[in-house]
Amino acid sequence: MHSVRFLAVLAAAAIVGSADAQLTIQTSSVAFVDISGTGTALTGAGDDTAHNILTTIGNSLLPAGSVNVTSNGYVASGAATLASYFGDSPITSTTTGLDFGYAATDKVICPFWDDLYAVNFPNTTIYWQQSGGILYIMWKNIGHFSTVGGPGGPSITFEIQVVQKTCGSSVIHMVYPDTVFGGVQASNDWGASATVGVVGGTPATNLQWSSGAPSVPSGISLTVTLLEYEVHWSSPVGAGSVLVAICSGSPGGAYQLFAALNAGTFPNGWFFGLDITYPELLSQLSFPPYYGPLNGNGNAAIGPVLGLPSGLTAYSLVFNIPPGSVPTIHSPPISYTIP
Repeated sequence: MHSVRFLAVLAAAAIVGSADAQLTIQTSSVAFVDISGTGTALTGAGDDTAHNILTTIGNSLLPAGSVNVTSNGYVASGAATLASYFGDSPITSTTTGLDFGYAATDKVICPFWDDLYAVNFPNTTIYWQQSGGILYIMWKNIGHFSTVGGPGGPSITFEIQVVQKTCGSSVIHMVYPDTVFGGVQASNDWGASATVGVVGGTPATNLQWSSGAPSVPSGISLTVTLLEYEVHWSSPVGAGSVLVAICSGSPGGAYQLFAALNAGTFPNGWFFGLDITYPELLSQLSFPPYYGPLNGNGNAAIGPVLGLPSGLTAYSLVFNIPPGSVPTIHSPPISYTIP
């Protein structure tokens, strides 16, 4: 029965989505990076422990800032509640951070949520490191509570790699070089008693890869990807310049840009000082740069535009127009001050 469930899991990627976001978990070929020689060990890791770290790397799946790393194979964003619940409950559409001992809106990443047991001396079980735009969190030689493993006993090794967010894309890799406890813990091999997946907060963006099934064999890697339709402003050529990047829309569709100089004057006071009525605006938005095509990846770029006044703040959002359809969703509104 286990083998049938395992094959069914590997046959297709897990995926959930809505009009403006799509979350997937797929097998990948990401390499394991052993950070035990370069990373920071979390001291005192043991049974049901949690450890707060402050990160500068993050994305929409696990934001930068306060992150809680637990000995039970999951991490959670948010304040240092320092809870570490053991278990392998399924992740459903109603699962929130409350089910893990954290706030309902906190995001949770579960590479191997189980009843695990870290070794608190000599603090060689859980490590973290930031380098090259990636946050690494590694559980090395961590045992299962049923026999209290660790170095010298039945144990496994796995890690997550949180990639710094780029426009429209948040990625976390879950990498499993060794998921075989063996011996008296063989029934826990390959995640047979674990839950693997992500919890996105409230409203929840949740996705489970497996729960209580041997679905993460040694050597496998899983990549979690969240694509969100959004607009990103930057000034790549210096003061007075703007590049507007539009990301993760409908491939082959179109965008419609709305920008204002005063967030409180909608629908007047639009892009770069234009002060026109909404009907006039719509008539102008039929030509570039306010309206244009999205490429095969759902992306587009406007600019760089030069010679703009430094210190000017613009407020914007972008509508997504699927091929042959009408605008149905828009990016989150953002503000940007021109340097």
